[in-house]
Amino acid sequence: MFAVAMLLLAGCAPGDGDPLTEATPTPTVAETATPTPTPTPTPTLTALDPTAFATQVDFFGPGVDFDSADGNVRCGMWDERRSPYAGVEGPYAGCRPNFADYQTDPAGWSEVACSGGVLVADVDPHPVCDSGQAFVGEDSQNVTVGVLHPGESLTYAGITCTSPDASSIECVRASDGAGFLVGRSEYRYF
Repeated sequence: MFAVAMLLLAGCAPGDGDPLTEATPTPTVAETATPTPTPTPTPTLTALDPTAFATQVDFFGPGVDFDSADGNVRCGMWDERRSPYAGVEGPYAGCRPNFADYQTDPAGWSEVACSGGVLVADVDPHPVCDSGQAFVGEDSQNVTVGVLHPGESLTYAGITCTSPDASSIECVRASDGAGFLVGRSEYRYF
């Protein structure tokens, strides 16, 4: 009897087909590769000919004048111009809005009229703080100036200005990357 019991038990040894004791295969997790992010393409700018923007009646001398697409930001770039605030003369670019949602310069200048940006020579960007006409486009009733549309760039005297959107202009000096952004709702220096 003992031998019969052993034979019966021997037939139930694990791995012999008994569904209760047979090893269940572990599911394997398929390895997934981490996707490589697709770089955001840098927008291509259309470079405009500065001669199409040459000043017509500018007492500052040779240069270019232009406006933002919405007509609010007025700008100019010159070969040589003196900055009354920095006390230096050199290649110059400046922009100022006709209307702004802000009152004073973020760098702490106290004048209410400080609502634009200037690059001159190798001096850090600073505001336009005069109350008179600074750019030909500010007298738009008598002079027509070119328009810098979004996606366009204009380079003059070592400074490139672009239009990131219809209501703002950004200008950057090639020699050191310093610049400013001027728009109706903001302006900043970098």
